[in-house]
Amino acid sequence: MSNQVGWAFETTPDVEWTHAIAPGASMVLLTSPVDETQEVQGMPEFLSLEKYALDHKLGKLISQSWGTTENTLFTPAGRQVFDAFEGLNERCVREKVTVLASSGDTGSSNVEVNGMFFPSPTVGFLASSPFVTAVGGTSLFANTSGKYQDEIVWNDHVFVAGGGGVSQQFSEPSYQDSLPPSVQQMLNDGRGIPDVAYNADGNTSILVFATFLPPPFQGYFAVGGTSEGSPQWAGIVADAN
Repeated sequence: MSNQVGWAFETTPDVEWTHAIAPGASMVLLTSPVDETQEVQGMPEFLSLEKYALDHKLGKLISQSWGTTENTLFTPAGRQVFDAFEGLNERCVREKVTVLASSGDTGSSNVEVNGMFFPSPTVGFLASSPFVTAVGGTSLFANTSGKYQDEIVWNDHVFVAGGGGVSQQFSEPSYQDSLPPSVQQMLNDGRGIPDVAYNADGNTSILVFATFLPPPFQGYFAVGGTSEGSPQWAGIVADAN
């Protein structure tokens, strides 16, 4: 895999920060030999991993810090990916397995297959699935003793922001019916994300210890993004369970 270091910066926070929130929980890390980028590439392999986890009852939570722009799947092959994942996500609901996914780090903008941004608002999948809990981003502030001060939506108004918007693939699920009229007007019968949020601002970052880099580059790194939110919410759900 050409992007092993990049993916290691995804899987390492997953493991370390799920453990930090739920130190008594057992964890299984599943990795794929094929990059998930945009469109269909890597998605069948990721689906196989999750099916394996369900078939072998590896846990009651699945956390995913990856996603692809919904619109890149509006092809015949992409529609098959939607159907296959939704079948698996619905199975998770039946088997009482909680599925969480990061909503992305580029606000309501997401990239096309060619790496350019779509000219109109989009959202990411799997976060947009109505069977998945989508985790967005906030900027979380505390004082020097760690006491909570305030929290706002993460948006640095330049390059990065917590992903969110309205799905163009999925209709509004019943659990969003009770949202206020102003939100209903914005959703226009579509699935809105995120469902919950968590600290994701790089300026209020978490620390991750990287052992996968060669010496002398191993050590602590400041990490931001909604990729840190999904595993920490998984820890919260594990604690609740």
